[in-house]
Amino acid sequence: MEKIIVVSTICILAIVSLISGCVSVPKEITPGPDETTLPGVTPSIIITIDSNANKMFVTGTDENVKWSDIVITNDTGSSNCHWTIYDGGGVTNQGINIMPTSDITAGDYILIWGITGNVKITMRYVPTNTLLGTWTINV
Repeated sequence: MEKIIVVSTICILAIVSLISGCVSVPKEITPGPDETTLPGVTPSIIITIDSNANKMFVTGTDENVKWSDIVITNDTGSSNCHWTIYDGGGVTNQGINIMPTSDITAGDYILIWGITGNVKITMRYVPTNTLLGTWTINV
């Protein structure tokens, strides 16, 4: 009988402590108003290549990831290799080698042009200086 009373007392103390704030409960961390993702977290971006159309399609991405936080490079060494991002689900042409400030969404794509042959495209996430991926596209 004493054991049951002790357990009941411990349970009551734990409930009272939780209600009174003595026990810390982890809170969900969310990005601040000027942040695009959680601080120090590298987002996931899924790219599918369509070499026939010279396009790199975004087929999936984390929320609140901005194009302006991405650096795109190529391995050609040629100033003739260009890319154009179509954001807003692939609707809006942002211009030659210009990073839009919009969020990356599924359906956005990168058009590679101005050169022929295999081109290795690399995307890096600037806030964490992390490589997101490298893809080869035949243009």
